[in-house]
Amino acid sequence: MSGGALPTFLVIGAAKCGTSSLHQYLGEHPEVQMSRTKELGFFQDRGNPGAYSAPHDPRLTALFLASRNWSRGLDWYRSQFDQAARVRGESSPGYTSAHYRGTAERIASVLPDARLIFCVRDPVERAISAYRWRRGLGDERRSAPEALVPGSYYVENSRYAARLAPYLDRFPRERILVVEAEQLDHNRLETLREVFAFLEVDEDFSSPAFERRWNVTGTQRGVRWRAISRLRTLPWWSSVATRVPGRAVWRVQRLTTARPAVEAEVVAPAALADSLREDAERFRAMVGLEFPGWSV
Repeated sequence: MSGGALPTFLVIGAAKCGTSSLHQYLGEHPEVQMSRTKELGFFQDRGNPGAYSAPHDPRLTALFLASRNWSRGLDWYRSQFDQAARVRGESSPGYTSAHYRGTAERIASVLPDARLIFCVRDPVERAISAYRWRRGLGDERRSAPEALVPGSYYVENSRYAARLAPYLDRFPRERILVVEAEQLDHNRLETLREVFAFLEVDEDFSSPAFERRWNVTGTQRGVRWRAISRLRTLPWWSSVATRVPGRAVWRVQRLTTARPAVEAEVVAPAALADSLREDAERFRAMVGLEFPGWSV
């Protein structure tokens, strides 16, 4: 990579909104270089986590604070990208996580001209999917009514207006692209053309890999899946991932993100939609989009 370079764009979130698939699709484009490791989390400072008003499993906090790389410095971050590539990016849904303070400020200070992609989906479905994912990993033991409450990680990260506001304070609206996960799933080629046009690369590029989805949430996964998934949450994973062959990194990520499973039914609290409705309306007004298929 001959010295490396800073990225020109970031996929900043939200978690469980198709960011893994989008990362893979972008990496297929010959004009785009994506970081070998998804979720570098460079701008998330593990020494400055946010807090929630509702109790949550302390193991989740430890998991989220692991592998954050701000302390590694800019030289480390530059080493993740190829300076020969005109368009370079990474995908870290944690950049719009309520778990961290100051992320938007750090990004603006280092990458003031970056383009930002914010993936969203029905806020209620996103919260349920995030809960189901943690249940599948064994890191969440609370019932849905106990966990899916205002103030929890699951609900607060579905408040897209609140999560995007710090970025709109620091970046022009025209440099922020909102991508709806439902559209990426059902109108993939059209949505990818929009993304490619936003990044100013060939918008007509296509690949057989676009037919595939990554990181489909489910709970019926085997012991190997859970073990390798935990590997990716360990503090030293990001360091190892930058030193081993890219094919090995890809295989580990594929083993932990490409195995669809039958989703167990989650009965969400009746008040979940009500708690997200006001923020969803603010978000619509904020970005000028309707999202007619959403439940709120």
